This record gives sequence, C-alpha cells and structure tokens, in this order.
Amino acid sequence: MNVVPQFDIELDDIAGSVSRLPSNLIRNAKNLLETLADNFPAQHKMLASEVIKKSTGNRYAAEAEAWASVIGCDSDDILIANCNYDLSCAGNINLLCSVLALPTSNGPIIGRNLDWFPVEQIKAATCLLKYHRSGKHIFTISGCPGSIGVVTGISAKGFALAINAVGSRAPFQMHNTPVLFKLRETLEGGLSYEEALEDLSREPLTSPALITIVGSSNQQMACVERIPNDYSVRGPHQGRLVVANDFRVFDVKLGRYGW
Repeated sequence: MNVVPQFDIELDDIAGSVSRLPSNLIRNAKNLLETLADNFPAQHKMLASEVIKKSTGNRYAAEAEAWASVIGCDSDDILIANCNYDLSCAGNINLLCSVLALPTSNGPIIGRNLDWFPVEQIKAATCLLKYHRSGKHIFTISGCPGSIGVVTGISAKGFALAINAVGSRAPFQMHNTPVLFKLRETLEGGLSYEEALEDLSREPLTSPALITIVGSSNQQMACVERIPNDYSVRGPHQGRLVVANDFRVFDVKLGRYGW
C-alpha cells in the first residue's frame, strides 16, 4: 500500500515552509500546473486572476506568490489552478466522484474517491499538507504543492469536509467566492461543526457543489447541496451518508436546478 507523504506548513511562514518540500514533488506539481494552464486561454488569465483576488479579498495572494516562487511558475497560474473546479463546472461535467460517511463506535468515518483530471499528474503530486499557526495545528488537507483551496480536508476543531462536483442550470456567478477557497476559509476559521455547516450554507459561491461535512459524533453528518445563491441540506439515511454527483433535495424541492 502506498503511503501518502505528509508535510507541515506554517501559516506565519508560508515561503519558508514550502521551500523545504522535496524537489521531486515540486517537479510533479509543476507538471500538473502546466497541464491545467494549457487548458485555460492565455488571454483570459489576467482577468481571471483579478476576479479571483477580488472575490477572495486578495487574502491568498502572498501564499500564491510563495508557491509560485518554489514551483517556478506565475502566481496567476496558482490562483487559476485553484479555481479549476469552478472553471470546469461552468460547462458540462461528466465525473464519478463519491463520498461515504459511516457511523462507528468511535464516531463517524469518511471516505472518498476523486474522479478528476489529469489523473496521473494529480496522483504523482498528491500529498497531505498539515497547516499550523504559531506551532498549533489548524487543519490538514489532501492536495498537492500549490494547493490553496480545499477538495478534502479536516479541521483541528473536529470536522472534515469533502467536495463533489455537480451539474446545474443555475447561472455561474464569477464574482462570488470560488468553491475551493470557501472550503479553505471554513477549515481555517476555527469553527465548530454547527458553525461550519452554517458557514458553508450561506455564503454566495461561484458554482454548484455538493459539500459533505462530518463531525465528531455519529449524528453530525450532512451534505450541503449548493447552487451559487441558494442551498439545501440533507442528512444521513439509516445512519449512513452517501454523496455522488447529483442533487437529491434540490431536484425534488425546486425541480429546476439539476441537468
């Protein structure tokens, strides 16, 4: 069984932390970023970067610069790569991600598969990044060098998050918060499970998403079904929560958001 490497990132010294990552992992991350950049029109890069900075309050610019200096790319490429989910969901998607949360005698467990592209480059660059502030653990994500937004992560406050893609006719909202940046903000915010569930439900987002949140008790399992300016929440069925790439509540409640 392959063991995913884990690295510590100090939020007060991002540049110093990322400079110590292994060179082979950095090369793999650069290959991944170049592949993603090749699929994005160069003439739109500056505009996209400015929109991202504005929608996130420019709070991740220094982090993007730190990753860019180590990987050997432009910081705009870092920001745009972290919006790959939103850019992909602006068109039709055909993916098969799944998340499963199960109760145990020690509290819930969460597992997932990630069906995203480019598969081999993602696999080669994947690692665990454990974030600290002043030496105190804040959150951990499964990502790669250059990850700022979050696809899968766990907060030191006792909850985990995972995102699944979902198609929708709801209009793309480019000036709202990009989805992966929102998950990062929630993990970093020092919130409880209940506060995180509320936080993920209310803020306007760029794209539709299915966000699984699992806490520390077997009763704390939910999927937040999101479109840019609306949400529904569904809980477990018979103690288990299963999430794929389709709306369950919105399709029944509103009837107009799914494909």
